[in-house]
Formats: sequence, C-alpha cells, structure tokens
Amino acid sequence: MKGTSKLSCIFFALTISLLFLNTKSQNSEPRIVNGFNVTSINGFKHQVSVRYRPTDLYSYGDGHFCGGSLINNRTVLTAAHCFQDGNRYLSASNLVVTLGSLQRYIRDNNTLYITVSKLVMHKTFVSSTFQNDIALLILSQDVPSNHPTAQPILLPSRAPVAGRQCQISGWGRVKFNTGAEPAQLKAANLTINSRTQCNSRSSHNGNVLIGMFCAGPFTGQLIVDSCQGDSGGPLMCGNELVGITSNGVGCAEPNYPGIYTDVHHYLQWIEKNDSKKVKLTYFVIIFTSVFTLIFNQI
Repeated sequence: MKGTSKLSCIFFALTISLLFLNTKSQNSEPRIVNGFNVTSINGFKHQVSVRYRPTDLYSYGDGHFCGGSLINNRTVLTAAHCFQDGNRYLSASNLVVTLGSLQRYIRDNNTLYITVSKLVMHKTFVSSTFQNDIALLILSQDVPSNHPTAQPILLPSRAPVAGRQCQISGWGRVKFNTGAEPAQLKAANLTINSRTQCNSRSSHNGNVLIGMFCAGPFTGQLIVDSCQGDSGGPLMCGNELVGITSNGVGCAEPNYPGIYTDVHHYLQWIEKNDSKKVKLTYFVIIFTSVFTLIFNQI
C-alpha cells in the first residue's frame, strides 16, 4: 500500500510539472521562423537553454522553455517574463541551464548542466507591456574559462542602430502556437529598425517603449522572426549581445517585427546585479560580521 501511494505521488508530481511546462510554452508571447540550422557552435558558445528542472530531470530536453546568454562565467542574461506564471514567479531551485551544445535533446561530453542559485528579476518589470523585461540567472558553479564550447558573449559597446545587421538564435517553435520545437539550434539574420518605423500606426503603434527596439522585416515573401521558446535568447550584432528576445504579435506576422529588450539601456542594472556583485556583497556581509564579532570580544 505504501509503495502504491508513493508511486501515485510521483506520478502526480510529474503530471503537474508537464502541465506547468505546457502552460509556460503557450503563455510566452515572444517568440525561429524561417531560419536555418546552426551546424557549428563557433559563434554560439554563449547560447543557453533555460529549463524547468523537474520536467527536464524526467525527460531531458522537454524542460526547455526559454533561451539565455552567458555574459560571464557565472551569469546568464535572459527575459523576466520567462519566469512569471500568473501571479507567481518560478523559484531558482526549479531552474537549470544547459550550455555548450547545439542539441536540445542530446547530452554529450561538452554539455554543461548547471543549476541556478539565484534569480534576479528587474524590480519594475511590467508584464502587461513587457517594460523592463530583463533578468539574470546566477549559476551555482562557474563555467570553466577554458571550456571548448561554452564561453561568455560581450555586452554591447553602443546602443542599437537602425539598419545594423544582426542574428537571433534559439530552439523555439517554427510556427506560432503550433508544431514541434526543433531539436537543433536555429538562427536567423535580421536588421534593426528605427523606433519611428516600429511605433507607426500600421505596426506596433507606440508599444515599443524606452529600453526596447524592434528588428526584422515588415513585409516580404520570407519574414524571419523569433517565436515561442526563443524568449530570453540573444540578438547578436557582430560579437556583441545587443538584444534579448522579448515579445511581439504572433510570429513572423507582416508589419509586426519582433520586439527585443535593449541590453545597452540596462548595462548599469546588469553590472549592479550580476554574479560578481553578488559575490562582493556576500564578502562584505561576512567580513562585517566577523569584524563585529572580533570587535565585541575586545
């Protein structure tokens, strides 16, 4: 009887995990459509798969729900909306990331599987408008500096410039709200648009706010865009991380290019909250506590 009860509890927990994952996939507004398979990890060593740990432990690869970018050996930059489910937020203990591989469902010798020790959300993230859609994952261990297939990407040296050629990547859906998500990392080339174009009445009509930009074609026979499951992933220009996949209207919809968080706009916030700052804060707390203890003994 005890054995049966225990198995029932395990089955119930797994069912809830899978239901939660499906909900996350459907509710993630942002969204690679009309892209290409990435065949070499060179140039994509920063790419991160963010996963719901209970589901991924049960079925490797099925836990993926968002992307991210490694920005130093212990910090992943991603989107805040990835971790909101209704009125609650995911716990860091339920998160895990994979790095160093182009494959979502296959784990090889170079794949890193690292748990998350802390989730840092922007305190003024607004889910209804996607304003301040930015978050950091502080990893539980360092990514080795000499790892052959996992390395940080550079942060941007300037703000996004209209007309600049860039690239997005991820394991997201290839069509909006339908179809299987790809097993191999996909990428697509696109161009940054001016804020005036993005906010025109025939397009996003003022919804591209400060700290955001839009990128991709407005019309054409082959519109490239990010899609569900790509959220939080990188928009890379040259060798710099310029944008974070944030939101949009469907996927590859005419007149509605994808909207991205402007990384350059948030450089001070990133510097204040990344793992280096966290380590320094812990050091100061410990040092102060020890000093106070010694002083009180004198």
